[in-house]
Amino acid sequence: MTVALDVDSAYTAFFDRQATDDEFRKRCHPRMSKVGWAAYEKYLLKHELGEHKPRERSGRIHATYLAGDKGFECDRSLFFEMVLQEEEPPADVGLWKDLMRCFAIGHAMEKELYKWFGPALENYYTESDFELLEVNYEWPMFKNSGPEYKEDANLLVGTADVFFTYRRRGEVCSAVVDFKSTSKTQAKKRTTAHGLQSEPAYLRQVASYLEPTQADWGALVYWVKQWPHYFQQEVVSRRPGFYRACMRRLDTVYADVEAGRPSPANAGAWCRMCRFVSACREINELQERGEL
Repeated sequence: MTVALDVDSAYTAFFDRQATDDEFRKRCHPRMSKVGWAAYEKYLLKHELGEHKPRERSGRIHATYLAGDKGFECDRSLFFEMVLQEEEPPADVGLWKDLMRCFAIGHAMEKELYKWFGPALENYYTESDFELLEVNYEWPMFKNSGPEYKEDANLLVGTADVFFTYRRRGEVCSAVVDFKSTSKTQAKKRTTAHGLQSEPAYLRQVASYLEPTQADWGALVYWVKQWPHYFQQEVVSRRPGFYRACMRRLDTVYADVEAGRPSPANAGAWCRMCRFVSACREINELQERGEL
């Protein structure tokens, strides 16, 4: 059985060493060594933070949407995601704008972790029988997948933050890692007496990548941004039947799209942030009047 690497511990050790070893910090990140972390974070937000834009609509469902509460709970939201080309604002526009900025900040900071991935693992796993063979960033989930996934790629799209291959103790393994930035307050809430309690949507997202990429394991890694920086990790294993169940749902919804028949709605708390709420309400009214 393949044992997952401690990516969180590797990154934490990497940050700790940068904090105490000036020469190491200069080699790893010259800009940070000159200005310090607080100033570097301000630089990052000012110069690297772009406006968060909606993904290009392709008629396919993105893995993040399928794993999120709206996509996971409501087939009609998947239906609209496939057929509507213009997005409408959600019911709570103010909350939506705040969320978009949060996404943009998080994405900019998570991309910083890419450049440290290899150095962090090699700094942590110093034994002679560990070798990092290949590291790929923003890896499409169906890239290099087998022919049995060809039809799936017409319905689903997604990108893992990191897909990498390594050799350890004579075994060659591959894995996917997704990063999420978080605050110290949220990190404390997430840590319970029973261990790390990650958001189910994020775990489902990583789980959806495992079969198409043929990864041996996956990991959800949180970056706690406030000083002192540290990382939390939850390993994601393959869930028997999970991926195929997701694809069966998408097949059913796609059949509804082809037939021009709105998929069933499942109302809940997720409706508040659904950008299709007006269209869904119109469908409900037509159905109530027997016009659809």
